[in-house]
Amino acid sequence: MNKKLLEQINSTKIEIQDLEDRIEKLKNENIPTTIDNVQGSSQDFPYTKRNFSITGFNNIKYSKNKKARNTYKKLINSNKTKLEKLINELEYELKKIEDSEIRQIIRYKYEDNMNYIQIAHKMNKSNNKSNKKIYTEEAVRKKVERFLKNL
Repeated sequence: MNKKLLEQINSTKIEIQDLEDRIEKLKNENIPTTIDNVQGSSQDFPYTKRNFSITGFNNIKYSKNKKARNTYKKLINSNKTKLEKLINELEYELKKIEDSEIRQIIRYKYEDNMNYIQIAHKMNKSNNKSNKKIYTEEAVRKKVERFLKNL
């Protein structure tokens, strides 16, 4: 694990969400339809001439677009899978950190994209009453720097 890898956690999650949105957009894409009017007659005597409206789609044009969309969708899914593997790898690396306090701070910093002031506030808020430790912005920053330096 290194700082560069940790910094990718949040942006990777955002990219995965973007890819999921693109896949959903492809699923919901409407098939272009064509509407036309034709003339015909009724089925029964006196066979009166009538206008009919028909709806359909250009099968040749749609087939080409569908093939291109499916190829694009496969590429997006492949990229999404690759990014999800990276997230799993990062989770596995975080699990290896023995110190719970450092693990929490690292998650807040790199997964939740919090700044050091927010992390200190969150750590102080979740800190139980028996532990009189008070976290400051500087203390949290130093902990992260020391941890990353010792990797």
